[in-house]
Amino acid sequence: MENGYRASSGLRIDSVTLDRFYVRMDRNEFSFDDALEKINRAIRPHQLSFREISWFSKFAVKEGVAEKFFVNERVFLAGDASHVHSVNGGQGLNTGIADAFNLIWKLNMVLNFGASKDILNTYEAERKPVAHSVIDSSGELVRSTKYSATGTHAQDYVKIVERRSGNITGMGIRYGESGLVGSRMFDLDVHNGSEMTRLYSLLDYTKFTLLIFDGNDIEIEVPSFVNVIRINTSESVQQYWTTYSSFSNQAVLVRPDSYIASVVPLTNLGSLAHATSDHNRGSFVFWNGASAGLQKNGDPFHCGDVKTL
Repeated sequence: MENGYRASSGLRIDSVTLDRFYVRMDRNEFSFDDALEKINRAIRPHQLSFREISWFSKFAVKEGVAEKFFVNERVFLAGDASHVHSVNGGQGLNTGIADAFNLIWKLNMVLNFGASKDILNTYEAERKPVAHSVIDSSGELVRSTKYSATGTHAQDYVKIVERRSGNITGMGIRYGESGLVGSRMFDLDVHNGSEMTRLYSLLDYTKFTLLIFDGNDIEIEVPSFVNVIRINTSESVQQYWTTYSSFSNQAVLVRPDSYIASVVPLTNLGSLAHATSDHNRGSFVFWNGASAGLQKNGDPFHCGDVKTL
């Protein structure tokens, strides 16, 4: 941020609580008293005084994205090693954890389930655009604290948060332009008889999950890297059920990181394997825009052998 230097100070109260203040300054050189004067000007008619200063520092906002997240097919960059940005929006932790999650499930597929190493190239393809979007949102937020055509800095800031809430929370991050594929699976209310839980509590985050809605009469054989969960969209005494009906009579393949890989009608369940399979290598597209061999030791996804009882 142009001339966007900040003062950061810590206040210890009763030697227990540590509060932190960030103050945007408009010059490179300033003292703690200069920063305190600006704080008090902002909170008038109230006044802030410090009994003890734990530390005082200056920092400038830096923005950048690594050229590569996967270097020489040996080194992966994630979190702050691959992207730096303003603290505004508090997106650093969410983004870094999501980087790691995106990477580790793919490494797990390669190391433990025989997936092609090609899947590792999708880490950068998916996460680098997210890093750029985080810099866009955090950058817009931090600049709004300095520039406002109407002098309504606080209101401008809130409007940006509202407009970019999906990006800031991370819940709106997607891998793909539109549609359900590439979006985050909804954390549905799921009933188990009379008890209620959430869909995310049923997922195994080391594997794919095939959600079959209203397909109790369907037999399907899946490989070891896929779990199957059957959910009715009408009340059931002995099985999982939900009042969410948008997926009625559909199958949803969910990646280990909870993103939707595919959605098909139950009548077309076999297409999860056959429509995108490389019959020479037994590789299937289980994620948006990238294929990798997930067959190992005669363990294919037998979606084509769906039988109705």
